[in-house]
Amino acid sequence: SFDRTPEAIVYVPSDPISFRRRLYDPGEALAKYLSQGLQLPVLNLFQRDVFLSAQKKLHRSDRLRYFRETIKLRPITQRFRCLLLVDDVMTTGASLDRCSELLKPISEAVVVYCVARTLATKPLI
Repeated sequence: SFDRTPEAIVYVPSDPISFRRRLYDPGEALAKYLSQGLQLPVLNLFQRDVFLSAQKKLHRSDRLRYFRETIKLRPITQRFRCLLLVDDVMTTGASLDRCSELLKPISEAVVVYCVARTLATKPLI
């Protein structure tokens, strides 16, 4: 059977430059907030130690390439039926695509939750 009840929450990590500027990770803060109400553990599964460039003005294809190079999955042997992947803002969906792709080998399903979605003035695809 296919169960979409999340067993844990994971989040899209901020890039190192934004983290140092803000002194917190919005995705992690959102995950911790949701974990209280949902009573689910928060897992820090992604590693993002590299900052290549600002992505604000990149097209979706460039963002996909950027996130393939900068977001990695930490070593994990545990498997899940379903994980809840959270992010604070979705612009093109490239970071969510990358994180979802990385979760495929360890989770049968990934449910995505975002607080906000940016509106593009012209298509980014």
